[in-house]
Amino acid sequence: MPDKYFVYTIIFSRTAQNSVRFIAFQKRARGYFFSSRRAIVPNGAELHGGAKFALPGGKFEGHDWNNSDEVYENCSREFTEECGREISIVPDDEIGTGSIDDDDEVIDARLFLMRQPVTIRGAASIKGFAAMYVKVGDDELQVVADYIAECFTQRDAAVTKIRRGEWKTRDYAKIARTFPLAPMDDELDLADPAIREIAQGGFDDDPLIQALSGDTDTDWFAQIIRGLETIDV
Repeated sequence: MPDKYFVYTIIFSRTAQNSVRFIAFQKRARGYFFSSRRAIVPNGAELHGGAKFALPGGKFEGHDWNNSDEVYENCSREFTEECGREISIVPDDEIGTGSIDDDDEVIDARLFLMRQPVTIRGAASIKGFAAMYVKVGDDELQVVADYIAECFTQRDAAVTKIRRGEWKTRDYAKIARTFPLAPMDDELDLADPAIREIAQGGFDDDPLIQALSGDTDTDWFAQIIRGLETIDV
């Protein structure tokens, strides 16, 4: 069985007091459309880890896990698929919306990459995960979160049409035409609160990290959050 790896993205900032703030997500209980199938699931599909903390991400689909460019590309693609088809992390270290023309929002960002090997009993083919850390100005973190919220609002409108029976299995293309900001995959919500903060020196005692560490579905996310303490130092 070939080796498997997974990739995730976390968007964060630092305050003037050197606290870390980051955008938090939650896995939806059911998903109603998926780009991999280019299909709508009229009754929804139960999602693994539903209602639990999550970050945008998924399976690494590149050829070379040791090629950082491929890992960055996979992280960015998963982020776009799950957070909004018109928001992307572009190669010159920016977060952009739309096609990056004069009318689009472009936010300066710095990118960092962390790879972590793992050993999972009963899942020997899973070898590790990577996280792309996207650092933005502290005054811009809310801008990004608000834009993602707008994308999710359009996603919710698409799901309403699906649940009402207005759109069927083969109507996937109608989502982008009708709701151009909606993500390509129906998997995530913003958490409540959408932006979490950890004070400098507070990572060891942070209740979210502790809670995530005790769950096999979320332990990787705890490790990614803990990486915020030193990733840009």
